[in-house]
Amino acid sequence: MTGGSWKNYEKTLTIFYYDAKNRLEEIRAKLDEGDIAAYTTFVHALKSASASIGAGAVSAFAASLEDAAKAGDMMFISENNGTFLEMLFNLIGEIEKAVFAGTAGEDEVDIPLLHEILDNLKIALGDMDMTTIDELMARLDAGTWGKDLRGHIEAISQNVLLFEYDDAIFAIDEIMERFIK
Repeated sequence: MTGGSWKNYEKTLTIFYYDAKNRLEEIRAKLDEGDIAAYTTFVHALKSASASIGAGAVSAFAASLEDAAKAGDMMFISENNGTFLEMLFNLIGEIEKAVFAGTAGEDEVDIPLLHEILDNLKIALGDMDMTTIDELMARLDAGTWGKDLRGHIEAISQNVLLFEYDDAIFAIDEIMERFIK
């Protein structure tokens, strides 16, 4: 699914990592609120995303919870949701070890380089200069930025991929404000 490239798979894992971390809390909250429609949507998304990274057991478990939610089988959900969340939590932990092991801490980030790339990327996004955008995104993807910063960079990457340039610029501004003072 990622063209046999570790870099592409790593990027997919990184996106899954941040999304799944957010969904853990959303699933708990929606179930506690009794919002089964939202719960079903979140479990369905994790079913598909887990399958796309090769986490078949998590995907299959999510499918069974999705089916139960659609059938209104709250007993099955209450008996099995905790196990599913534990499986997902463990998967997130394994991804964290695989993807973020050895990444730089925030104090090791080359801030002047990051600032240069982001300044130029912001200009290229405003000009819709695809060649420059692609070059700068490749530089961002190749960098070692640390776990906290990597999530923000993934937000830029996702927005660029979806041609949501205003949102990408907003994400750049957030990085500038938070990490480049």
